[in-house]
Amino acid sequence: MSDKNRFISYLLKAENDLAESRILLEANYPDGTCNRAYYALFDCLLTLLHSTDGPILKTHTGAHTEFRRQFILTGLFERIYSDTITELVNLRQGGDYEIDFDSSLEDAQEDVEKATEFLSLTKAYLRQNGFDL
Repeated sequence: MSDKNRFISYLLKAENDLAESRILLEANYPDGTCNRAYYALFDCLLTLLHSTDGPILKTHTGAHTEFRRQFILTGLFERIYSDTITELVNLRQGGDYEIDFDSSLEDAQEDVEKATEFLSLTKAYLRQNGFDL
């Protein structure tokens, strides 16, 4: 499968990650919610990167950097989404790796909302650029 054709697989993965985050939020698991919301956003980044002719990076930092270079710095996405990446990364890493870190349900709800918005923007960008979803 070519990189340009792989974007749909990442988009479906993002949708599944987001559905999992909602289930975890409903069950009052904020750390798990933040984890899955972050991965929904990360898979959106991979979706967008696979829709371009640019380099495809699978590391988190590489994907964040390349997204910022191709989409934020060029004005295709607003700069606020760079901050969204940082916020979701920090909550995911805190919940995953720090024993004394407690994500709140409010944090988790905000992460789900931000990931939902980013997924919608990803789909809108793809449609506007001639990709069939």
